[in-house]
Amino acid sequence: MWKRIFAAALTGLVGTLGVSTAASAHAALLETSPEDGAALDAAPETVTFTFNEDLDPDNSQVGASGPDGDLDLAEPSVDGNTLTQPMTYTAPGEYTVSYRVLSEDGHNVSGTIAFEAESIPEALRADGGEDTEPTAEQSETAEGPDGEASPSEESASDSEGGNGMKNGLLALLGVVVVVAIVIAFVKIVGGRKNDGGGDSGSEDSP
Repeated sequence: MWKRIFAAALTGLVGTLGVSTAASAHAALLETSPEDGAALDAAPETVTFTFNEDLDPDNSQVGASGPDGDLDLAEPSVDGNTLTQPMTYTAPGEYTVSYRVLSEDGHNVSGTIAFEAESIPEALRADGGEDTEPTAEQSETAEGPDGEASPSEESASDSEGGNGMKNGLLALLGVVVVVAIVIAFVKIVGGRKNDGGGDSGSEDSP
């Protein structure tokens, strides 16, 4: 009887070890770059997944989506236990990247990470993606090639200067007209006084 109990216990132990061994044969994700939930100033050039065992290159897949939907990505590459996916982006925002790999025991292992990018480098923008950084030409148009004011700013400044000069000339012309009127008025009044004095002298003479 004791032999039967011992044999049953041994069989159960062997079965448990077998299940444990089979489970450990599954590929397990060790780390990712960027990390899941990361908030990045600029979007990364690649996303990498590192596992605890080598991967089958023919059965390793990656998909990604962003603010504008699914991304059209190049094929990922496998180097031993590392899966690398080159990335392109459409606009700043949150991105999710999913992987599906084949473990040594023939089981598929999959998972997803997410990260957020505040800006997209020009070299990583997908066709038709949003331009999030001003180009050199746009910067020169805004400031001039040497940091000088743009032609539009210079035109505005010239216009303001021209208006100021025009207003000054109008004011000066007004002053001249007023002075001319005063002088003419003084001459007319003085002439009338002279004429009045001459007539009085003629009447008093014999």
